Amino acid sequence: MGKQKKDNKGRFIVEFPLSVEKYQADIIDKRLEIARRIYNQMLKKYKNIYKQMIQTKEYRNIISNLGIERKKRKTENKKTAAEKELYKQLNELYKHYGFTEFGMINMSYLQRKPYENHITATIASKIAQRLWSAWNRFLFMDGEEVHLAKYGEFNSVESNSPKASILLKTNYKSKNGSWKGERTVIIWSGLELPVGINQKKPYEIEALQHEIAYNRIVRKIVRGKNKYYVQIVFKGTSPIKYNDTGERKHPIGNGVVGIYVDTEKVFAVCKDQVFIHELADGIQAIENDVAKLQQRMDRSRRDMNPDNYNEDGTIKPYNDQREWVYSNHYKQWKNLCKELYRKQAAIRKQQHYILANEILKMGNCFCIQKVDYKKLQQRISRQDMITEHKRSRKNQGKVIANRAPSMFVEILKQKAIQYNLEVTIVEKSSSECPTILSDDQEKIRYALTLSGQTMC
Repeated sequence: MGKQKKDNKGRFIVEFPLSVEKYQADIIDKRLEIARRIYNQMLKKYKNIYKQMIQTKEYRNIISNLGIERKKRKTENKKTAAEKELYKQLNELYKHYGFTEFGMINMSYLQRKPYENHITATIASKIAQRLWSAWNRFLFMDGEEVHLAKYGEFNSVESNSPKASILLKTNYKSKNGSWKGERTVIIWSGLELPVGINQKKPYEIEALQHEIAYNRIVRKIVRGKNKYYVQIVFKGTSPIKYNDTGERKHPIGNGVVGIYVDTEKVFAVCKDQVFIHELADGIQAIENDVAKLQQRMDRSRRDMNPDNYNEDGTIKPYNDQREWVYSNHYKQWKNLCKELYRKQAAIRKQQHYILANEILKMGNCFCIQKVDYKKLQQRISRQDMITEHKRSRKNQGKVIANRAPSMFVEILKQKAIQYNLEVTIVEKSSSECPTILSDDQEKIRYALTLSGQTMC
């Protein structure tokens, strides 16, 4: 078992809509596109640096020696002294070629110079940090590739300080006469963006009393139209919500709760209650609707670009392709497809938060079984298909994508830590922790053991 560390800093986010005029929306879109270009320019440069680095003798020798040391180690989990020394040399090599967060931040300052009227140094440094997180996953974790940001998909920028670049101003009078009186606004390099604060929501009013860590501008596509929001990241813990009678809206229980989160259901057991509920039961299966839209899009794409396909229907190599042309119907169907996914994601997230609040009512100490959902998404091998007498190599990828059990576990941990509750993750290495349980009764029994109770 391993206890989840508590975040002593404490952060929470509140999102507010922005009242944006047409010319302001155009400027925001332009700045988001500039941010995307800076990101991609830096990524291309670092890809070239990476190609040069892996061709050096020093890098090849380190990787070759690491392979030899891993073979010697075989089943042992601990790294040998020689292996640790080799990893140290590899990290030094990465630093030498600039694969550090500070190296990328320094490069971002150079890349932003042509756009300094739109992108400030604090925003450029945040773009560099986003790029570093992608390279960090690729170099040190399980990342397979660092991808370029596609056109129209770089939808947020943020500052690293509440006093620079993207500022929140209260009781602000418009300098260009856009409104009369005083309003709460976001000031961003000449733009005055009024913030929509609901005065009837005490939660929003109380949240604004907290110290601000930084602000983020976000663009979302809702029903085919761009909507703009500011996400204010506050320091501390989020305010507690109360109902009309003054009671806590989401009360916290007392006692130990054992939790087993399956791919489709959550099983929670405490001293006097057994709670079983489907994960995101309100989401609709949209696979058939998406498949129909994708078929229409494919037919339209083939009709508009016949020269980009071979006689057998396959797409020609990149160098032999002409510029792709898309019809207005294709663009409408693509937006419909995006809207279906957006609605499903919003419903899923909302239901996860509601379910997490229900479980918090059961106790104040949570023992959660760790399940490798990523492994369950992968296709099983042919040998396992034969030995387990399965008709298909497909695993539970589609169910996990729709229900998002890992996302629910993260939300539950986040809310528990936010209220200073104890969270314990039960690792699979224990002999008592099964990989996955097949029967609901077994899952309830296992949740009981996690909570320290016994089955009658």
